[in-house]
Amino acid sequence: MGKVSDEEGAAELVKAAQNPIANLVSLPFQNNTLFGVGPQGESTLNVLNIQPVIPVPLSKNLLLVTRTIVPVINQPTSPTGRESLSSLGDINPKGPLNRLPW
Repeated sequence: MGKVSDEEGAAELVKAAQNPIANLVSLPFQNNTLFGVGPQGESTLNVLNIQPVIPVPLSKNLLLVTRTIVPVINQPTSPTGRESLSSLGDINPKGPLNRLPW
């Protein structure tokens, strides 16, 4: 096989990145900011969703693509004096089982 040029390699990477079932690991982050939280509406709540997409080859022709959503939540200081809290929310695995008809 011939040597792949940098431009061809970049084009192949762009094509794979646009394919949701490509054999390519990705680690997207999504931040949601909620303004006006709290009894007086003076606080801001942040939820950072970490959404790794990990392909697992099961055989030569079969690829299992897993996606898990891990929310990291930051709750602001309350008017009652309670300090700001950060913690993990409910971890949601997404995968082929969610698409079964039963």
